[in-house]
Amino acid sequence: MTHTHDHADLKQPMNPDQTARSRRNLLIFVLVSITCGWLGVALDALLASPRYTPGLGMLLWILAPAVAACMLRAWGGDGWQDAAWRPRCKAAWGGYVLALLLFPLLSLLVFVPAIGLGACTVRAGGVQGWMALAPVFASVLVGTLVKNIFEEWAWRGYLTGRLAALGIRPLYNHGLTGLVWASWHVPYWLYFVDVRSFTELDPYSFAAWGALILLISAVTYGELRLLCQSVWPGVLLHSVANAVTAALVLNAFVDCVGVPGLLLAPDNRGLLHACLFAGVGWVLYRVRRRLIS
Repeated sequence: MTHTHDHADLKQPMNPDQTARSRRNLLIFVLVSITCGWLGVALDALLASPRYTPGLGMLLWILAPAVAACMLRAWGGDGWQDAAWRPRCKAAWGGYVLALLLFPLLSLLVFVPAIGLGACTVRAGGVQGWMALAPVFASVLVGTLVKNIFEEWAWRGYLTGRLAALGIRPLYNHGLTGLVWASWHVPYWLYFVDVRSFTELDPYSFAAWGALILLISAVTYGELRLLCQSVWPGVLLHSVANAVTAALVLNAFVDCVGVPGLLLAPDNRGLLHACLFAGVGWVLYRVRRRLIS
Protein backbone atom coordinates (compact mmCIF):
# COMPACT_ATOMS: atom_id res chain seq x y z
CA MET A 1 0.00 0.00 0.00
CA THR A 2 2.02 2.93 1.22
CA HIS A 3 4.63 3.59 3.85
CA THR A 4 2.76 6.07 5.98
CA HIS A 5 2.53 7.54 9.42
CA ASP A 6 -0.30 7.90 11.85
CA HIS A 7 -1.61 11.47 11.98
CA ALA A 8 -1.77 11.17 15.75
CA ASP A 9 1.94 10.39 15.83
CA LEU A 10 2.86 13.29 13.56
CA LYS A 11 0.53 15.96 14.93
CA GLN A 12 2.03 19.15 16.26
CA PRO A 13 1.31 19.75 19.94
CA MET A 14 -1.74 21.95 20.37
CA ASN A 15 -1.79 24.86 22.75
CA PRO A 16 -4.80 25.12 25.08
CA ASP A 17 -6.66 27.47 22.73
CA GLN A 18 -6.22 25.16 19.75
CA THR A 19 -7.33 22.15 21.79
CA ALA A 20 -10.43 23.97 23.03
CA ARG A 21 -11.27 25.10 19.50
CA SER A 22 -10.85 21.60 18.10
CA ARG A 23 -13.09 20.12 20.78
CA ARG A 24 -15.70 22.82 20.18
CA ASN A 25 -15.68 22.15 16.44
CA LEU A 26 -15.96 18.40 16.96
CA LEU A 27 -18.98 18.97 19.19
CA ILE A 28 -20.57 21.17 16.52
CA PHE A 29 -19.91 18.55 13.86
CA VAL A 30 -21.36 15.72 15.96
CA LEU A 31 -24.48 17.74 16.80
CA VAL A 32 -25.03 18.59 13.13
CA SER A 33 -24.50 14.95 12.14
CA ILE A 34 -26.93 13.41 14.60
CA THR A 35 -29.66 16.04 14.14
CA CYS A 36 -29.62 16.76 10.39
CA GLY A 37 -31.51 13.59 9.51
CA TRP A 38 -34.31 14.40 11.96
CA LEU A 39 -34.46 17.94 10.57
CA GLY A 40 -34.76 16.34 7.14
CA VAL A 41 -37.65 14.20 8.36
CA ALA A 42 -39.35 17.33 9.71
CA LEU A 43 -38.73 19.15 6.43
CA ASP A 44 -40.29 16.35 4.40
CA ALA A 45 -43.28 16.33 6.76
CA LEU A 46 -43.67 20.11 6.39
CA LEU A 47 -43.55 19.78 2.60
CA ALA A 48 -45.84 16.72 2.66
CA SER A 49 -43.27 14.78 0.63
CA PRO A 50 -44.19 11.15 -0.17
CA ARG A 51 -42.76 8.62 2.29
CA TYR A 52 -39.73 6.64 1.09
CA THR A 53 -39.23 8.99 -1.87
CA PRO A 54 -35.93 10.93 -2.08
CA GLY A 55 -36.60 14.59 -1.42
CA LEU A 56 -35.18 17.69 0.20
CA GLY A 57 -35.11 16.01 3.60
CA MET A 58 -32.85 13.23 2.40
CA LEU A 59 -30.67 15.74 0.55
CA LEU A 60 -30.24 17.71 3.79
CA TRP A 61 -29.35 14.47 5.60
CA ILE A 62 -26.70 13.53 3.03
CA LEU A 63 -25.07 16.95 2.61
CA ALA A 64 -25.14 18.51 6.08
CA PRO A 65 -22.20 16.64 7.71
CA ALA A 66 -19.85 17.21 4.76
CA VAL A 67 -20.87 20.87 4.46
CA ALA A 68 -20.37 21.35 8.21
CA ALA A 69 -16.93 19.73 7.96
CA CYS A 70 -15.89 22.07 5.13
CA MET A 71 -17.14 25.13 7.01
CA LEU A 72 -15.31 24.13 10.19
CA ARG A 73 -12.10 23.61 8.24
CA ALA A 74 -12.43 26.82 6.24
CA TRP A 75 -13.79 29.21 8.89
CA GLY A 76 -13.73 27.35 12.18
CA GLY A 77 -9.95 27.14 12.45
CA ASP A 78 -9.49 23.40 11.82
CA GLY A 79 -7.61 23.92 8.55
CA TRP A 80 -7.12 21.36 5.80
CA GLN A 81 -3.89 19.64 6.79
CA ASP A 82 -5.56 16.38 7.83
CA ALA A 83 -8.43 16.38 5.33
CA ALA A 84 -6.71 13.61 3.30
CA TRP A 85 -8.38 14.71 0.06
CA ARG A 86 -5.39 13.95 -2.19
CA PRO A 87 -5.99 10.71 -4.13
CA ARG A 88 -2.36 9.54 -3.70
CA CYS A 89 -2.98 6.94 -6.42
CA LYS A 90 0.69 5.98 -6.85
CA ALA A 91 1.58 5.72 -3.15
CA ALA A 92 -1.72 4.15 -2.08
CA TRP A 93 -2.38 1.87 -5.06
CA GLY A 94 -2.62 -1.18 -2.80
CA GLY A 95 -5.40 0.50 -0.84
CA TYR A 96 -7.41 1.00 -4.02
CA VAL A 97 -6.96 -2.66 -5.01
CA LEU A 98 -8.06 -3.75 -1.55
CA ALA A 99 -11.05 -1.39 -1.69
CA LEU A 100 -12.13 -2.85 -5.02
CA LEU A 101 -11.79 -6.54 -4.10
CA LEU A 102 -12.32 -6.86 -0.34
CA PHE A 103 -16.09 -6.72 -0.07
CA PRO A 104 -16.85 -9.03 -3.04
CA LEU A 105 -14.29 -11.60 -1.84
CA LEU A 106 -15.72 -11.62 1.68
CA SER A 107 -19.22 -11.90 0.26
CA LEU A 108 -18.17 -14.96 -1.75
CA LEU A 109 -16.46 -16.44 1.30
CA VAL A 110 -19.61 -16.04 3.43
CA PHE A 111 -21.94 -17.00 0.58
CA VAL A 112 -20.70 -20.61 0.40
CA PRO A 113 -21.45 -21.63 4.03
CA ALA A 114 -24.64 -19.54 4.04
CA ILE A 115 -26.02 -21.57 1.14
CA GLY A 116 -24.64 -24.83 2.48
CA LEU A 117 -26.23 -24.34 5.90
CA GLY A 118 -29.53 -23.20 4.44
CA ALA A 119 -29.33 -19.72 5.98
CA CYS A 120 -29.72 -18.15 2.54
CA THR A 121 -31.23 -19.32 -0.70
CA VAL A 122 -30.53 -18.27 -4.27
CA ARG A 123 -33.73 -17.10 -5.94
CA ALA A 124 -32.41 -16.39 -9.44
CA GLY A 125 -31.32 -19.52 -11.26
CA GLY A 126 -29.12 -20.29 -14.22
CA VAL A 127 -26.63 -18.21 -16.13
CA GLN A 128 -29.14 -15.42 -16.81
CA GLY A 129 -29.76 -15.02 -13.10
CA TRP A 130 -26.05 -14.59 -12.40
CA MET A 131 -25.61 -12.24 -15.35
CA ALA A 132 -28.38 -10.01 -13.99
CA LEU A 133 -26.13 -9.07 -11.08
CA ALA A 134 -23.63 -7.20 -13.27
CA PRO A 135 -25.84 -4.33 -14.50
CA VAL A 136 -27.29 -3.75 -11.02
CA PHE A 137 -23.80 -3.71 -9.51
CA ALA A 138 -22.50 -1.30 -12.16
CA SER A 139 -25.43 1.11 -11.96
CA VAL A 140 -25.40 1.28 -8.15
CA LEU A 141 -21.60 1.64 -8.09
CA VAL A 142 -21.76 4.69 -10.34
CA GLY A 143 -24.81 6.15 -8.64
CA THR A 144 -23.53 5.75 -5.09
CA LEU A 145 -20.08 7.20 -5.73
CA VAL A 146 -21.29 10.79 -5.43
CA LYS A 147 -23.19 10.11 -2.20
CA ASN A 148 -20.21 8.32 -0.71
CA ILE A 149 -17.86 11.17 -1.53
CA PHE A 150 -19.86 13.38 0.82
CA GLU A 151 -20.17 10.61 3.39
CA GLU A 152 -16.47 9.74 3.48
CA TRP A 153 -15.44 13.40 3.46
CA ALA A 154 -17.48 13.76 6.63
CA TRP A 155 -16.64 10.60 8.58
CA ARG A 156 -13.13 9.63 7.60
CA GLY A 157 -12.08 12.92 6.02
CA TYR A 158 -13.15 15.11 8.93
CA LEU A 159 -14.06 13.13 12.02
CA THR A 160 -11.26 10.55 11.86
CA GLY A 161 -8.72 13.22 10.99
CA ARG A 162 -9.73 15.65 13.71
CA LEU A 163 -9.90 12.97 16.41
CA ALA A 164 -6.41 11.86 15.39
CA ALA A 165 -5.19 15.47 15.58
CA LEU A 166 -6.38 15.55 19.18
CA GLY A 167 -4.33 12.44 19.89
CA ILE A 168 -7.24 10.01 20.24
CA ARG A 169 -5.86 6.47 19.93
CA PRO A 170 -6.79 4.81 16.61
CA LEU A 171 -9.19 2.13 17.84
CA TYR A 172 -11.02 4.62 20.06
CA ASN A 173 -11.05 6.96 17.07
CA HIS A 174 -12.73 4.34 14.88
CA GLY A 175 -15.21 3.48 17.62
CA LEU A 176 -16.25 7.11 18.12
CA THR A 177 -16.44 7.70 14.37
CA GLY A 178 -18.51 4.55 13.95
CA LEU A 179 -20.89 5.60 16.72
CA VAL A 180 -21.59 8.98 15.12
CA TRP A 181 -21.78 7.38 11.66
CA ALA A 182 -24.35 4.86 12.91
CA SER A 183 -26.38 7.54 14.72
CA TRP A 184 -26.50 9.56 11.51
CA HIS A 185 -28.05 6.56 9.71
CA VAL A 186 -30.94 6.06 12.17
CA PRO A 187 -33.44 8.50 10.57
CA TYR A 188 -32.55 7.01 7.18
CA TRP A 189 -33.49 3.51 8.33
CA LEU A 190 -36.62 4.67 10.13
CA TYR A 191 -38.01 7.22 7.68
CA PHE A 192 -36.16 7.63 4.39
CA VAL A 193 -36.09 4.01 3.24
CA ASP A 194 -38.60 1.17 3.54
CA VAL A 195 -36.50 -1.46 5.30
CA ARG A 196 -39.37 -3.96 5.10
CA SER A 197 -38.66 -4.24 1.38
CA PHE A 198 -35.40 -6.10 2.08
CA THR A 199 -35.65 -7.47 5.64
CA GLU A 200 -38.19 -9.18 7.85
CA LEU A 201 -37.11 -7.03 10.80
CA ASP A 202 -39.20 -4.07 11.87
CA PRO A 203 -37.53 -0.67 11.27
CA TYR A 204 -36.44 -0.17 14.89
CA SER A 205 -34.86 -3.62 15.15
CA PHE A 206 -33.15 -3.14 11.81
CA ALA A 207 -31.83 0.28 12.91
CA ALA A 208 -30.28 -1.33 15.98
CA TRP A 209 -28.82 -4.15 13.88
CA GLY A 210 -27.53 -1.76 11.23
CA ALA A 211 -25.89 0.43 13.89
CA LEU A 212 -24.04 -2.62 15.23
CA ILE A 213 -22.83 -3.56 11.75
CA LEU A 214 -21.58 -0.03 11.05
CA LEU A 215 -19.83 0.17 14.41
CA ILE A 216 -17.98 -3.07 13.62
CA SER A 217 -17.19 -1.99 10.05
CA ALA A 218 -15.81 1.42 11.05
CA VAL A 219 -12.44 -0.09 11.98
CA THR A 220 -11.64 -1.06 8.40
CA TYR A 221 -12.78 2.21 6.86
CA GLY A 222 -10.80 4.18 9.43
CA GLU A 223 -7.62 2.14 9.08
CA LEU A 224 -7.74 2.32 5.29
CA ARG A 225 -7.96 6.11 5.54
CA LEU A 226 -5.05 6.35 8.01
CA LEU A 227 -2.87 3.88 6.13
CA CYS A 228 -3.40 5.48 2.71
CA GLN A 229 -3.61 9.07 4.03
CA SER A 230 -6.52 9.55 1.65
CA VAL A 231 -10.30 9.32 1.84
CA TRP A 232 -10.61 8.06 -1.75
CA PRO A 233 -9.89 4.35 -1.16
CA GLY A 234 -12.67 4.51 1.44
CA VAL A 235 -15.02 6.10 -1.09
CA LEU A 236 -14.33 3.20 -3.47
CA LEU A 237 -14.68 0.58 -0.71
CA HIS A 238 -17.96 2.11 0.47
CA SER A 239 -19.35 2.24 -3.06
CA VAL A 240 -18.39 -1.36 -3.86
CA ALA A 241 -20.02 -2.50 -0.60
CA ASN A 242 -23.24 -0.67 -1.48
CA ALA A 243 -23.19 -2.07 -5.02
CA VAL A 244 -22.65 -5.67 -3.92
CA THR A 245 -25.45 -5.41 -1.36
CA ALA A 246 -27.80 -3.83 -3.90
CA ALA A 247 -27.02 -6.48 -6.51
CA LEU A 248 -27.80 -9.27 -4.02
CA VAL A 249 -30.72 -7.69 -2.17
CA LEU A 250 -32.47 -5.29 -4.54
CA ASN A 251 -32.17 -7.79 -7.36
CA ALA A 252 -33.76 -10.36 -5.01
CA PHE A 253 -30.91 -12.72 -5.85
CA VAL A 254 -30.26 -13.92 -2.30
CA ASP A 255 -33.00 -14.49 0.26
CA CYS A 256 -31.76 -14.61 3.87
CA VAL A 257 -34.33 -15.09 6.62
CA GLY A 258 -34.38 -15.47 10.38
CA VAL A 259 -31.46 -15.35 12.76
CA PRO A 260 -29.25 -17.55 10.51
CA GLY A 261 -29.84 -15.09 7.71
CA LEU A 262 -28.75 -12.15 9.87
CA LEU A 263 -25.63 -14.00 10.90
CA LEU A 264 -24.64 -15.26 7.45
CA ALA A 265 -26.01 -12.77 4.92
CA PRO A 266 -23.21 -12.17 2.36
CA ASP A 267 -23.76 -8.40 2.32
CA ASN A 268 -24.08 -5.35 4.55
CA ARG A 269 -26.62 -7.11 6.79
CA GLY A 270 -24.48 -10.08 7.82
CA LEU A 271 -22.72 -10.26 11.18
CA LEU A 272 -20.11 -12.79 10.05
CA HIS A 273 -19.34 -10.67 7.00
CA ALA A 274 -18.95 -7.57 9.19
CA CYS A 275 -16.66 -9.39 11.63
CA LEU A 276 -14.43 -10.68 8.81
CA PHE A 277 -14.43 -7.17 7.36
CA ALA A 278 -13.34 -5.75 10.74
CA GLY A 279 -10.71 -8.48 10.98
CA VAL A 280 -9.11 -7.09 7.84
CA GLY A 281 -9.19 -3.67 9.51
CA TRP A 282 -7.34 -5.12 12.50
CA VAL A 283 -4.67 -6.50 10.14
CA LEU A 284 -4.37 -3.06 8.52
CA TYR A 285 -3.97 -1.56 11.99
CA ARG A 286 -1.15 -3.96 12.85
CA VAL A 287 0.57 -3.32 9.51
CA ARG A 288 0.32 0.42 9.95
CA ARG A 289 1.70 0.28 13.48
CA ARG A 290 4.71 -1.70 12.28
CA LEU A 291 5.35 0.82 9.53
CA ILE A 292 5.45 3.74 11.95
CA SER A 293 7.44 1.99 14.67
